[in-house]
Amino acid sequence: LYVEDADALFEEWGRPGIAGRTRPPGDTPYQLREGSHVDPDGNLIRFGSPLPQVRLQSHLVSHYGIGVTQTTRLDAGVFLVRRSDGPSWVARRFPAARSKEAVRGDADLLRFLAAQDFPAERLAAPDPLSVLDGQSVLVTEYVEPVPREERRAAIKNCGGLRHLGAMLGRLHTLGDVAGSPSHEGGAWHY
Repeated sequence: LYVEDADALFEEWGRPGIAGRTRPPGDTPYQLREGSHVDPDGNLIRFGSPLPQVRLQSHLVSHYGIGVTQTTRLDAGVFLVRRSDGPSWVARRFPAARSKEAVRGDADLLRFLAAQDFPAERLAAPDPLSVLDGQSVLVTEYVEPVPREERRAAIKNCGGLRHLGAMLGRLHTLGDVAGSPSHEGGAWHY
């Protein structure tokens, strides 16, 4: 069976009182998230849905008109989008429980930090917010990782932890700038 969300079907068929055995979905080499159910008569029913990154890739191509060569999961709901026609992006697909207005607030904050020339993620498109299957998607520019030793040397050459502390202090004072957005601290991902 081709379904919209294999994980949701697994949750439904795996409840107590449902006869048979249901195996959880896993990612396959043929781009499906696939699980199975053996009913009481011994019939095997396989069910699957497109991998989240495949649906996301298709969404980004149609919404932004970009060329995508590869989409790789970096973390829960966070994907690296390698483009054929420009720099790579990071796409964050937020849980449906996080409102579009809250994600728009995240974009406003990143826009404000860019206007203050503060080193933070940069939005990848003029309108970086879209919606896929009722979930907000925010796209930012991807920055290639720097090897650990190069990072350490760069931090040391900039003044070390003292400089990082000064940047943190500057970040806190930006709340006094007229028109600055308010946002709770903390992070969802590293």
